[in-house]
Amino acid sequence: MNWGDASSMFSQQTKWAIYRFIFLLNFYFCLFTGIGAFFVAPAMSYYFFSDLRWWRYVKYYPILLVYGYRLTYHFLFDRTYHFNSLLTLTDPPMSGPDRSKVRISPQWKNGEDNCADCSHCCIKIGCPLLDKRSGYCKSYNSFYWRYFNCGRYPENSEQIRFYECNKWEVINETGTETIHGPMPDQVPPF
Repeated sequence: MNWGDASSMFSQQTKWAIYRFIFLLNFYFCLFTGIGAFFVAPAMSYYFFSDLRWWRYVKYYPILLVYGYRLTYHFLFDRTYHFNSLLTLTDPPMSGPDRSKVRISPQWKNGEDNCADCSHCCIKIGCPLLDKRSGYCKSYNSFYWRYFNCGRYPENSEQIRFYECNKWEVINETGTETIHGPMPDQVPPF
C-alpha cells in the first residue's frame, strides 16, 4: 500500500466516522429531549427512510424514540447483546455481510438476495421499521441500515445463534462452522 492509498483510506474512514458521529448526535439529541426529532426531522427522515420529506414519517418518530431507548439500554447493560456493538465509527457502510466471514448455508433454498419469510433479526429486537404486512424493512438500504448493524448482518456466530438465522453460516480458519438454533443462555426478545 502506498502513501496515497493509505491517505485515501484514512480520509474515507474519517468521513465514515464523521457521518456516524453526526447521526449519533442527532439521534441522542432526539432521545434526550424527547421532541428533538421534530427539530431535526428532515435529517432523521433521511437517515431512516432516505427521504427528506419528514412529514411522511412523523408517525414513526414516537416509536423510534422508544426503540432508541430500548436499544441504548441493551447496548449498555445487556451482556447477551454485546456482540451487536462491535461496530466502530470508522467501519465502512455495508449493504450486505462480509463474505470473507460468512456464506450462505447449503440448506438455504431461497436465493442469495432473499430472506424468504424470515425476519427473525427484526422481530427478535422488536424493530418498529419492519412492515409486518409485507415483511420488508421500511428503512432498507437507508443511511441507518447501511452505516449500522442491519446492513452488515451477520458478522459472527453469536448473531446467527441469537437471531436463529438459517440462511448464513460462519467461515472460520478450519472450514465452516454451521450455526443454527438459539444460544443456550438465550434470553427472551426485548
